[in-house]
Amino acid sequence: MKKNIYPLQILLSTIMISLSSNLLAAEDSQTNKAATPASPQKGAPPTQNSTNNTTTDTKRVIPTPQVNRIKALENRLKQNQQSHQINILNADNTPFLTLYRESQTRDTEGCVILLPSDNEHPDWPTVIAPLRNALPQYSWCTISMEIPDITPRANAITTFPEPSFPTTSSSTSNTATDNNSSENTKNSTELPNQKVVFDRLQAVITEAKQKGAKQIVLVGYGTGAAYAMTYLATNPQAANALAIINVDTAKPITDYQLAQQIRQINVPILDYYYGQSMALKRFALWRKQSANKRSDNSLNYVQMDAFAETQRSMDGRLILIQYVRGFLKQNTQQKEQLKPLPDYDKGLFYKDPSDDETE
Repeated sequence: MKKNIYPLQILLSTIMISLSSNLLAAEDSQTNKAATPASPQKGAPPTQNSTNNTTTDTKRVIPTPQVNRIKALENRLKQNQQSHQINILNADNTPFLTLYRESQTRDTEGCVILLPSDNEHPDWPTVIAPLRNALPQYSWCTISMEIPDITPRANAITTFPEPSFPTTSSSTSNTATDNNSSENTKNSTELPNQKVVFDRLQAVITEAKQKGAKQIVLVGYGTGAAYAMTYLATNPQAANALAIINVDTAKPITDYQLAQQIRQINVPILDYYYGQSMALKRFALWRKQSANKRSDNSLNYVQMDAFAETQRSMDGRLILIQYVRGFLKQNTQQKEQLKPLPDYDKGLFYKDPSDDETE
């Protein structure tokens, strides 16, 4: 019996060794599969690593709201068969859009240049479009111009500002505050995009004169009114009259600083605003006080709070057109537009009534 026990023990040991080696080989194969990524099959969705690579390779689309707004306006005018009103001008090697409407009468009084507000286009329905379409009926041509946006929209945040900590040395802090104050005072004297707007406005005025306009009138709405005021304050001979409608200040200019521009304007001014708050009324008071300090007392300054008038009427656009038209009629040189008496065909046997014998 002892002779048979030894072969059995040897057989059992060999079986145990083979089983343990198989188990170790299976564990190694599983670890290798987990370490190496599996190749994606055809038609299978990409893994997380592949999606990260695709997102980094693709470029982000930067929104251009002003370009899209102008393109949509051009497409709408072309669809309505009004593409003849589109007039592309150039200022400082940069093209911009203007909309031109000629006078609908034989004798043209002049040309009205319309400046829309921030984030608007040259045919904005609030104020610009009613005046642009109505004034040509009263012997005025109109040119509405594109103005670059002041307030950017839909801009992604790319960098975060670093936190600033106070320094121990007083000299460095004083020099820093002095530099910041000097930069603020330097920048506070100009509106945003002022040079761009002034170059475009000069190009529009030149275009209007080339079309035969003898008189130029600037009409600004919102921030466009701020540009018109500042332009006439620095270019006194550029226009014959000014109409500002619900003027809005663009930072860093303050309301008080913008109101002082009226003292330098030497043309008649129509100040049409909506006084719905105390801030707007205070701003209107500063403008009126500045107008009273002009050197030429003969220049007309008409200020109108349109909020009460619009409450009485369902359509404030008609009231606006009426006031602008009346202001232009009273403060610009009007041509004699007397209609001749109609000619009647007297016929072959016409008899003058004065030839009849009175009984």
